[in-house]
Amino acid sequence: MDNRRRQFFVSAGGQRSLLAGVFILILVLVVVVSGLFYILANRDLEKATYRAHFETLRNTMQMLLPWLVLVNAIGLIVVLILAIFFTHKIAGPAYHLQQDLKKIKEGDLTIRTAFRKGDGLKDVAEAMNDTTGQLRLDIANIKDKVDDLSKVTGNEALLKEKLDMLRETLDKLKT
Repeated sequence: MDNRRRQFFVSAGGQRSLLAGVFILILVLVVVVSGLFYILANRDLEKATYRAHFETLRNTMQMLLPWLVLVNAIGLIVVLILAIFFTHKIAGPAYHLQQDLKKIKEGDLTIRTAFRKGDGLKDVAEAMNDTTGQLRLDIANIKDKVDDLSKVTGNEALLKEKLDMLRETLDKLKT
């Protein structure tokens, strides 16, 4: 089974909503920090204006503003790329698990979920693989006992014994 994801956004809502939340949070943070920096720098420069040359300091402030915008824009782009990368490590495996669970729900217990090194939810996938493996064994055991029952149609004592063994196996499965 090929575990490479060919789509950048894996699920219709999973990664997109997580990414949108991270992006909005970062955007708000950038605006607040930039505003505070601008206000504080402007206030400090205005205080210095009265003590020094007015025009020189005003030009310095006007020169700082484009650099501030540029640095924040670059920072925002870097953070957005990192946010996409890190949310993909969780949203991708979650989507993959969801698809495998749908197959298990339809009765396919041959599913084995494998993730790449570094993907999130790797422990959950291993637990799911162990669970489906145990279910396969339990169902194979029940099928064997049903086959045994079909061979013992004449002997009531042996039939009762086989039914008790089947019931014991079924009692292990909580429903």
